[in-house]
Amino acid sequence: MIVQHMYQNPASQIAAAGGDPSQLDPKKVQEEFDDFYEEVYDELAKYGEIEELNVCENLGDHMVGNVYAKFADEEHTDASLKALFGRFYAGRPLVCEFSPVTDFREARCRQYDEAVCTRGGYCNFMHIRTPSRSLRRDLEKRYKKKWRKEREKRERQERGEDVTSSDEENDDKDDKGKDKPSRSRSRSRSRSRDRKRRRDGDGADDDGRDRRRRKDSADDYAKPKDEPAAESAPPAPEPEA
Repeated sequence: MIVQHMYQNPASQIAAAGGDPSQLDPKKVQEEFDDFYEEVYDELAKYGEIEELNVCENLGDHMVGNVYAKFADEEHTDASLKALFGRFYAGRPLVCEFSPVTDFREARCRQYDEAVCTRGGYCNFMHIRTPSRSLRRDLEKRYKKKWRKEREKRERQERGEDVTSSDEENDDKDDKGKDKPSRSRSRSRSRSRDRKRRRDGDGADDDGRDRRRRKDSADDYAKPKDEPAAESAPPAPEPEA
């Protein structure tokens, strides 16, 4: 799918105002782009597995700010198109449709990737801006496991297998695995708070309890261990016949 002119390229905005795009701070531009990329990725990931998400950095009117998303399944693409229909981003309506581009390797400008494109921002091949490595790793870690499970579920459904019971068992295992560390951390925090409370606020009480325990212990040691048993009375004489 394609979302037309969604990305507000700061270079195109400055160029349209007659300024010099080379005066932009590359670090700031990259940080702002990473924020945009993550926001769009998180939104589109709600509708299915994303194989590619490409943002054009071209300055031509027909390509400026275009966002291309390739899903693993056409049904996911259709679901995202329906969900985004009539919505706005940055105060502008989203214009979404099925993309005529299906092979991004052939559509992207290889010279731009090698930083030798002589046509600049008005090249008719895609100049794709890439997010930072740290963001790519974070997004992959965030969604890789979830999408793998969904693929396995679809494959079992296609084979006619019952996936309900097995999925519930796996979810229970995952939930248990997630709960254990949190409970352990909670107990650790409780023990830490108890130790701090005893150190800070209960010192006097502890001293009083210690003194009472020592007194009780001394009393115990002072008591005789075995008390003499009471003498039993002699048996009564039997009556004479």
